[in-house]
Amino acid sequence: MQGLVLNLNATYFFYRIPYNSLLMDSLPFPPKTSIVGMLGAAIGWDEETFIENIPKFKYGLIIENQGERLKETATIFKNKNSPKYPITKNMYYKANYRVFVGAEDEKLLEKAYLAMQDPKYAITLGDSDNIFYPKDKDYINPVEYSEGNARSVRCILPSDVFMKNKGYEKISDIISPPAAYKVPVNFNGTGKNRHSVYATVYSYSGISVKFNDDIKVDFFEGEPVYLF
Repeated sequence: MQGLVLNLNATYFFYRIPYNSLLMDSLPFPPKTSIVGMLGAAIGWDEETFIENIPKFKYGLIIENQGERLKETATIFKNKNSPKYPITKNMYYKANYRVFVGAEDEKLLEKAYLAMQDPKYAITLGDSDNIFYPKDKDYINPVEYSEGNARSVRCILPSDVFMKNKGYEKISDIISPPAAYKVPVNFNGTGKNRHSVYATVYSYSGISVKFNDDIKVDFFEGEPVYLF
């Protein structure tokens, strides 16, 4: 099967967690909706077409380097009579992600690949402040992938899969321990009634997660990745 591998390196990443208006916190990795959003922006999809196409893609991700977590605080001025509240924004600095994308429709993947070489709209890394400027076009590559089984993975995992693990193996001197996050994987509804569909996902870096029994994965150039 044909898939895509994206190597995302940049100065800043920000994938907002919708807590409240005074805390702009970030997930430590781009969720599926953001990756499909990048592809959709490159192709030129409108919002409805983007949402229709989310289920057509499968996605997996390895955090190669989580980078540093930065905090920015600012006060928003509206007018002299408005109360002033500090707005805090957390983001990630110089992180590195390897993203794996699959789909049954290989023509759709080819269309996305070609569009990412010359995107119709600007590609961002979470918000409009973080425009993606890759050094060259090798940041995205078409690759063959195949189904298989594995007992050790480095990729993020849905909670139901992660909870079956038997332990971890250190593979780097810099480690981010496993942590659970609610991440958007799709959207429901329309207009003002549209809302995110969430899944609980475990992320980590610098370790591999071990299992007693085989788990179903897809192999991208020898790398076992759980796609969802």
